[in-house]
Amino acid sequence: MGIRQLYLLLVVAALNLVKGEAQSFFNDTIGIRMDSTAIIGECIDFPCWIQSVSADSTGTLLLVQGRDLNKKETSVKNTGDIWMISLPDKKVLWQRPINYFIQEAKLTDKGVSFVSKDKYFLLDLQTGAEIWKGKKMVPYSLNTQGNRLLAYKGSTMNGVSRQLQGYDMNTGDMLWKREISHRYGWNESLMLDDSMRLIVSDGLHTVNLSDGTGNSFLMKTGVDDYRATAALGALGVLSGVLTGMVVVPYGNNVVVDLVSDVLLDDSLLYVANREQLLCLDRQLNMKWGYPIPESSASRSVLFLNGDHLYMVNYGYGYRDNIRNHSDSYAKSHLRAKIGKPFIACFDRKSGKNISFHFLSEKKEMVEDLWIDRDNERAVLLFEDRMVVAPFESDSVMEYRWDIETDGKIIGMVKRPFYLEDKNSSGFKKCNETLGTPTYFIYTDKGQIFDVDQSLNRLQTFSFEEIGFYRLLQDDLSIVDYKKGVYLLNSDGDRKATLRVSSDLFTIGDKIYAFSPDRKRLVEISGIEE
Repeated sequence: MGIRQLYLLLVVAALNLVKGEAQSFFNDTIGIRMDSTAIIGECIDFPCWIQSVSADSTGTLLLVQGRDLNKKETSVKNTGDIWMISLPDKKVLWQRPINYFIQEAKLTDKGVSFVSKDKYFLLDLQTGAEIWKGKKMVPYSLNTQGNRLLAYKGSTMNGVSRQLQGYDMNTGDMLWKREISHRYGWNESLMLDDSMRLIVSDGLHTVNLSDGTGNSFLMKTGVDDYRATAALGALGVLSGVLTGMVVVPYGNNVVVDLVSDVLLDDSLLYVANREQLLCLDRQLNMKWGYPIPESSASRSVLFLNGDHLYMVNYGYGYRDNIRNHSDSYAKSHLRAKIGKPFIACFDRKSGKNISFHFLSEKKEMVEDLWIDRDNERAVLLFEDRMVVAPFESDSVMEYRWDIETDGKIIGMVKRPFYLEDKNSSGFKKCNETLGTPTYFIYTDKGQIFDVDQSLNRLQTFSFEEIGFYRLLQDDLSIVDYKKGVYLLNSDGDRKATLRVSSDLFTIGDKIYAFSPDRKRLVEISGIEE
């Protein structure tokens, strides 16, 4: 071996030591039982903070995306690495650096979709080598069964054009192109059948994956003349469509997402926008439409109950596409009051309006909604009251809330949870100890209130007193309580204290968790077998 080759090998080895590599699969203590014996589980350690883990459809390959930590390990950086791991072989197949500010990776059954500035790469699953690459394309959606990648012409740094392009995922050849506007961003994307995708952006657009043909129905999904007091920069943000990286030119006078999600019903679809509620067939021909009172509509939700279609208008839009952010961030920082909150009922076949109730004369926002099908009613929460709208009724009931004493209502706890049993070392499920039917609402003072259907308080406790749980196999569950994570039996008794976080995910028939510092993956399936 020559001096030059030896030098290169030493450089590569040094870089690996600096960046760090995922260790081999190994067994370690992941919990302690109540009798002080150890629970052993299979682990994989990483030299970074694990941002996300995704699996292919076979459940055999894992794409692990990690971020580097600062020296004190108190914050993450934009730099990191991605690892492809083979679960059956229990080894790392390949590793690649990534800069999350300008790059994005997504696992598909055809390969790893990798975006870097204005370049696109499809990477081989087994080796990480480039299968093909393209320029000035921003991925929008992947359909591995149809062997199609949809991408907009443009770049994540300089903006995205209106030209949507269809690519063959095997070869990278562009097969077709079509103009589809997205002035107010992308609201939704779903498959209508095996070959037809529906895109919601400035309207509805059907796209045949084979040749790009389809119909369009234009809608107003945003406004330009809204004067928001806080805003994102004029160039927008680096955001996700595929999880999808796009730059959307939102400015301080734009509010978006003034549309409902598309509600599919056999051969029909329902959708609401800034101007009207629509019923269309799957070729986007209008069956009926109902004009919404001017300047009233905003972000909304639709749901069916028997022969009736209900619309709940939230009274707000967003200053950025909400799919770029967590729900909590979007709710806290991106909402803008627009329109008026209301609930309306229609005949689903004819569109005839049955009832229409404005819930406020001023600009207010619905904080949360619960469609209580068991009690045949919709429950809407505002900061200072609860509105109950019984199905098949032409009236609504309003119950006031004392915000001075109990705080402003933020939302409703919809996940099941445990309460600690003060008389034992275990926990009791909330629905075994509290009244029925009840709702659990929480306020900005960190308290949860168990209330009945008239907003009468039955019990009050703090967030620290509840533990969210996840069911495992064999009637076991994991509960996240205060600063600990516990394994419980079917009676809620503690079986063990676990050294994992409560953030669980499944791959095939196996269940995994992160370590508390998110630098380790732990398999917890069958830990008590």
